[in-house]
Amino acid sequence: MTPDDAITRILDRLRTSLDQITVSVNALGAEESCGESAAGSVKVVFNPLGELKRVEIDPSFLHGAGRRRVEEALLEAFREAERAADAARADFARGLEFMGVPIGQALQDGSIVEILPDRRHISRMFQD
Repeated sequence: MTPDDAITRILDRLRTSLDQITVSVNALGAEESCGESAAGSVKVVFNPLGELKRVEIDPSFLHGAGRRRVEEALLEAFREAERAADAARADFARGLEFMGVPIGQALQDGSIVEILPDRRHISRMFQD
């Protein structure tokens, strides 16, 4: 194998890995992580990329609970949804590889993030 052939193979593997990461991240963005409080009267939904998808508040709770209780319930549901999104993101990251190397290890120095197509989602996924 010539040096040019070796470089071509490495670049092909790199393209394949980047394509797989992009597809996986897009799929992850479609997942939902829900947090609830006040016996299900308040629901908050994030995706594992940290994007808020929706907030649902039962109208009877909203009108009957008072401002302070509604605020507390919202905070509780937000925190629960964030924990669920963090767990989903961690599960996803454990199975992801870049050119045969676990993604956490590949991203350790941060240099790979610069070549990925949607950096803000990728880098946010692996922040502690």
